[in-house]
Amino acid sequence: TGVQTCALPICIAADAAFAAPLTVTNCYDDGRAGSLRTVIAGAASGDTIDLSGLPSADPACTSSRITLTQGQIPVSGALTVVGPGQKKLAIDGNDASAIFYSTDAAGTLTLRDITITDGHNPGRRGGCISHAGSVVLDGAAVTGCTLDAYGSTGKYRPIFAGAGIFAGTVTLQNGANVRGNTMSKTDTYPGSIFGAGIAAAYLYCTDSTISGNLAVFSAAGGAYASNKAVITRCTIDNNIASKYGGGLLVHGATTISESTISHNGGGSGGGISSTGALTLSNSTVAFNYAGPNYGAGIDSTMDVTLQSSIVGDNSNQTGAPIDIRLASGKRIFGSANLVEYTTALVNNGAVVSFAAPRLAPLGDRGGLTRTHAILSVSPAVDAGANPSHDSKDQRDAARESPSSKPDIGAYERQPLDDELFYDGVDST
Repeated sequence: TGVQTCALPICIAADAAFAAPLTVTNCYDDGRAGSLRTVIAGAASGDTIDLSGLPSADPACTSSRITLTQGQIPVSGALTVVGPGQKKLAIDGNDASAIFYSTDAAGTLTLRDITITDGHNPGRRGGCISHAGSVVLDGAAVTGCTLDAYGSTGKYRPIFAGAGIFAGTVTLQNGANVRGNTMSKTDTYPGSIFGAGIAAAYLYCTDSTISGNLAVFSAAGGAYASNKAVITRCTIDNNIASKYGGGLLVHGATTISESTISHNGGGSGGGISSTGALTLSNSTVAFNYAGPNYGAGIDSTMDVTLQSSIVGDNSNQTGAPIDIRLASGKRIFGSANLVEYTTALVNNGAVVSFAAPRLAPLGDRGGLTRTHAILSVSPAVDAGANPSHDSKDQRDAARESPSSKPDIGAYERQPLDDELFYDGVDST
C-alpha cells in the first residue's frame, strides 16, 4: 500500500517499494519504541528495517548486539533487515530462542550486513532462522546457532533440520557466512536430523562461505538441499557430519562452479554426498575425509560430470585415498580433470591426470572466499579447460581462455604468484 501524494489537480500514489526505511534506534528488546521487535511488528510487506545507525545511535548498546529476551521475532511478507556491517552488530538469541520465524511460504526475509547469532530453537526446525519461504543472506552471517533432538528408541520422533537456517529457499551472496552452527541427537534417536548450517529445498550460494558447522550423529554438516543446489565461487570447508555429507548433502540436481570443497568430514561423502545429477566445473574438492569404504571427496549414487576440476588428497578412515566413489556401473564424465584416485568407471578423456594435485593450504588469496593455490609444480597447471568461458577464477583473478591453457581447479595461477607466502603444501 502506497502513500498518496497530491499536487492539484493530480494525485500520484507512491509505490511501497520506495517507502522510507523504518529505523531501529536502540538495542533493547523490552517493547519500547524504536526497538527491533517493535519496529518489525509495525512493518508492512516490502519494508526495510534499518539498523545501520547502531550501535553508535544507542550509547547503552556497549556490546554491539541486540539480545532477545522475549523469544523469537515473527516476520511475514517481504522484509529486509539492514545492519552496519557483519562484524559491527549482532542479533543474539541468548541461547534461549530462535531469532526469526515465519510461516509465510510466499515471503522473503533478506538480511544484509548483520550477524545473527546464538539462537537455540527448542522446536523442530531452524536454530536461528525458521522460514517457510525464502531467506537471503546478503553479506550477513549466521553463526553459533544450535538445534537438539533427543528421544528413546522405538518411539516416533519428527524430523529436525537446519541448526543455522531452515527455509524453503536459502540464498547466500556477497560474502555471506554460515559458520559454527551445531545440531545433535542421541545415537539411538529414531528420527531424521540434518543440515547443521543450512537445510533447504533450494540452495543458491555465490561468493560466500559455509564453514565449521557440526552435525553430531546427524547428516549434512555444511548444508542440505532436497531439490536443487547451485554453488558459484563459494567455499565449503571444515564442516563435519557423523553420517552423510560432511560438506554438502544434496538429493536434487547440483551445479558447482569455481568453488572449493575442503577439509570436510562425513561418514559417507566427506565433501559431497549426492543422489541427484552432480556437475562440477573449474572447482577443487580436496582434503576431505569419510568413513571406511566411502568416497571421501564425492560419494554419489549417480553419474558425475566433471569439467576441469581437481578431486584429490581426500581419504577415508581406512587410509584409502578414495576421492570419488559412485554406485555400481556409474561413470565419471567430462574432460580435463585431475582425479587422484577413484573406484568409479571413467569415461574416455574425462581425467587427464591421476597425480597428486600439489596444493597450498586453504587461505585468503583475494576475493570474498578462501582458496587452495596450486603450486608451480602442480600437474594442474596449464592442463585444464574453461568450458563455461569464465573470465575470473574463484578469487576473482583472471581466468585464462581455453586457447591459453587454463589451470585445472578453482584457482588460476597468475604471473606474479609468489609461493614463499603459501606456507608449504597442504596435506591430510
